[in-house]
Amino acid sequence: MKKQLGFGIVILLCLIGIFVFNFSFAKSDLKLNPIEMKKSNMGILNEKLTFKNVMKTTNEVLVGRVIGLDELNESRKVYNVAVEDDILGETQNEVLVYVGEELLEQGSKYVFFLQPLSSTVYEKDFYVQHPEFIIKIGDNGELSRLANAYEFTYEKPFTDEKYNQLSTLKSFIKKNFKQNVSENQSVIQYKNKEQLLQQSDLVMEILINEIDDDRGISIVHFVVLKKYKGDKDDFDILLPTNQIKQGNKYLIFLKENEDGSPTLTTRNGSLIEVGTSQYNDTIKLINK
Repeated sequence: MKKQLGFGIVILLCLIGIFVFNFSFAKSDLKLNPIEMKKSNMGILNEKLTFKNVMKTTNEVLVGRVIGLDELNESRKVYNVAVEDDILGETQNEVLVYVGEELLEQGSKYVFFLQPLSSTVYEKDFYVQHPEFIIKIGDNGELSRLANAYEFTYEKPFTDEKYNQLSTLKSFIKKNFKQNVSENQSVIQYKNKEQLLQQSDLVMEILINEIDDDRGISIVHFVVLKKYKGDKDDFDILLPTNQIKQGNKYLIFLKENEDGSPTLTTRNGSLIEVGTSQYNDTIKLINK
């Protein structure tokens, strides 16, 4: 009898645990009002658009005001955002935010849900905002979600009215979410060419025979002319479009990512046009 009672208690505790887990899981989500957003670009979520899924792919949540426009690689438009409040994570006083198209209004204030992006194919670090979840802040702290990117019309984001206020949403995020750790590593700039050579997995001269540009970065098809370090040659690489020309020859320094795909080792000094004084000095160092 005692064994049966003990077994029954264990089952009961398990059921309570499952209930509490499911309740906590549901509690950390907020139901969104159904909005079929009208815009020209694709979103960045691979799952259904829910608040929980947005937060799963968010590293920083902040309140910021759009104060200007900038360009990466002389082609890809990004917004200058003055940070007024870090809700989740910590950022600088001003950040660059990429959305994909002109979805933000100059001078307006938003709740940003951001992923950091640090890459050697861009001259600056920046953040990526979820384009399908643009939350604007009104003068009284009322929140509205962009519904039509062509006419800049907005609707209430959440079914529960109390979360359509900045103060309430801010408290909810702080209570229910922790900052996601970004897998994107910061770009390292080495002090000299000796360090650059040592830290690179591949060093080679290439002839670029095809450039496929996508707003400032290009998939480059090339012929390897000479290898100085490493023995890999059957791959495509991404390079900044404003630093290359089809038909030109370049000395490149590459580092392999965890998946084996090569990328420029650093932002500066990893892509050198053949025949320049910088090229001549670097070749002397390599051939020492």
